[in-house]
Amino acid sequence: MALTYRDKLRLVKDIEPGATWVNIKTGRTATVVMRSDMDLVIEHQSGRQTKKQDHYFAANFEPKASEASTVESVDASKIHLSPNEKEWLVKMSAAPRKTLKLIDAPNVRALNGLIRKGMATSVHATFWTITDLGVQRCTTIY
Repeated sequence: MALTYRDKLRLVKDIEPGATWVNIKTGRTATVVMRSDMDLVIEHQSGRQTKKQDHYFAANFEPKASEASTVESVDASKIHLSPNEKEWLVKMSAAPRKTLKLIDAPNVRALNGLIRKGMATSVHATFWTITDLGVQRCTTIY
C-alpha cells in the first residue's frame, strides 16, 4: 500500500540523519545529512547538497524500500498487465538476448508501463530488457 502525503509528512518530522529516501519522479536517492527546525539538508546521489523544507521533501520523496522486499515478496501473477503490455512482454522474452531495440518499433507506452511495474529495464529509451520478475510473469500469461 502506497504512503499518503500525510503519512510521509509524519515520517519526515521524525527523520534521523543518515536516512535514505528516493525521489518519486527521478528514482534517485537522497540521504538526510542534517535537520534544523523545518528544514532538511539532503545530499543527492550526485553528491550535491540542498536544503529542503519538510512539506516539499514529503511531497517529492518516499522512504527507500528495503532490498529484500522487492522481487521475492511480489507475486508476478497478481500484477495487472494491459493487453499491449502482455504482448510486448512475450515478444521481449522470445527475442534474442531477451532485448528489444528501437528498430523493432515497440509500443513505448506499454514498455514504460512494464518498467514502472518492474518487469523491464530501459537503456536510454533505445533498448529494453526483461527482468526476472518479467520472466516469471511471462510464464503465467500462456
